[in-house]
Amino acid sequence: MFYCRPIHGVLALLAHFARQGDTEGLDALLREKLGITSFHSALAHFKEPSWFNHANWKKAHSAELAAPGRGRRAYTELADQARDLWGARGPAGTCARKLLNAAFHPLALTGKVVDDYRDKPKTEAQLACFLRDASALKQFAATYANDQEVFAALEAADISDLFRDMIVWVTRTNDATGDVSFGDLSDGERQLLMVLGLIRVSRGKEALFLLDEPDTHLNPAWQLNYLELIADWTGVAADRDKCQIILTSHNPLTIAALEAKQVRVMLVSDDDAVTVKAPFVDPRGLGFSGVLTNIFGLSSSLDRPTQELIDKRNELARSEELSPAMAREFEKINAELRHLGFLYEERDQLYSQFLRQLDNVELADAPILTPEQLRQREEESLEIVKEILRRK
Repeated sequence: MFYCRPIHGVLALLAHFARQGDTEGLDALLREKLGITSFHSALAHFKEPSWFNHANWKKAHSAELAAPGRGRRAYTELADQARDLWGARGPAGTCARKLLNAAFHPLALTGKVVDDYRDKPKTEAQLACFLRDASALKQFAATYANDQEVFAALEAADISDLFRDMIVWVTRTNDATGDVSFGDLSDGERQLLMVLGLIRVSRGKEALFLLDEPDTHLNPAWQLNYLELIADWTGVAADRDKCQIILTSHNPLTIAALEAKQVRVMLVSDDDAVTVKAPFVDPRGLGFSGVLTNIFGLSSSLDRPTQELIDKRNELARSEELSPAMAREFEKINAELRHLGFLYEERDQLYSQFLRQLDNVELADAPILTPEQLRQREEESLEIVKEILRRK
């Protein structure tokens, strides 16, 4: 099980730039969608890991600590621990030392930190490793076969509790200063990189991704093409037998481009029973309003005041005769709707007859419909249209 966290977006972006030649076409997508043009620099900020044992480290380095002329100041010892990366071994230690060797003038230092607001500040040893350009990043990643291996190594260091922070600066369209870090990106951009980056570095493996409303902070264009973005950015389209993605969403735009077989509507009944069904129509082609009414079960996609105005206008239009007062009200409502962009003309007699069949329907007060009620409404509407055609 793998829990996706914000730092994974940073690590995925760093892995991409470290092995840029392995990710053909992704540079163009980064430039087009996010305006990111290239890597500028990065800072790996290491901290004393939670598993570090001071006593064992001092015992293992007793000869060095007892060397003649060596100071006994606490900082000296903490700095030595940091430069030794607290004795980290395995993939995490290897990755950390590669960053240390590629860094420009790495600094061992101490810092006061508070990881939990209920705790008092504590002093910890830290190590700052600055990768000043793309060449330093390439040096760090030289022995890794691809971006997946780079990410796995960085993620191992993160799991081993070695990172206090990882900061990546990039250049963007019309901004080559390198002052833009991953944290400066919008919530939607960071979330997109986090999810797509993780899916990309998992390509080729058997994996199930569970995404809980990953479209929350995305702009409408990205919401509408979310699954297409995943395919373009990650290359999972060729690995459908290995990679499965299940995402939940309350956003009609996210499912507006999908087919019915790709969607399941979940519903909780009054007795708390959960049902899961495919929609009775394809969301694709319905448009935003159609998805709201045919998939989410809303009676209307309009705001309540506008819908009530339309309902009143339709009620007057169905009247056999209009009194002078009703006629004035009818014209007034038409003028308001025309101002709002709604223009209903009575030229279509089929629509006029349809309105007459909907007597006393109050859409503004109608409850949200269940999938079964939506299907029933669709069938009834079809029968009404057939009846109208028979009467013509």
